[in-house]
Amino acid sequence: MADLMSATPSEPAKSDYLHQRERIPEKPESLESAARSYWGMAIGLAIGLAGVALVFEARSGWTSHRDWVTPAGAVFAGIAGLAMGYVWQRGRLPLLATAAFFLFLAVVFTVLNVFRRQGTDGNDNGSLALTILTTLCLIATLIAAVVAALIVARMKPSPPAPEADAAA
Repeated sequence: MADLMSATPSEPAKSDYLHQRERIPEKPESLESAARSYWGMAIGLAIGLAGVALVFEARSGWTSHRDWVTPAGAVFAGIAGLAMGYVWQRGRLPLLATAAFFLFLAVVFTVLNVFRRQGTDGNDNGSLALTILTTLCLIATLIAAVVAALIVARMKPSPPAPEADAAA
């Protein structure tokens, strides 16, 4: 329990591990060096945003209302993008082949669907089939990306943080 009556509030049950000055990383030398450390997450964020755009475009191809699918799909598209960026940053590009293939297919089906909807009015089974294929490819992308990220995390884990007792 915290001792709030002391001049400097402290909580003796918790270690000072998070607040040790020697543990705090140094400030990056420049914006460029900071960007180099997070480029994989930036790429993953861009892929995730593209996936969200694909989800919204697939939703516009449905004739019936499924309004809960778009927000749920957007979250999963973001997760897939960040997982792909993580795998890419860790240098395991062969593991991304399956996810990238399904993402490419989703883009192709979306482009075909956009052109198909431009030339038709009303209910169109071809457009509905392309929307279903896009959705299935996005789901396969999510599964492949998350599995690849789990494999990378298992094969090449990040180094663990040092224990508080080891620093003392």
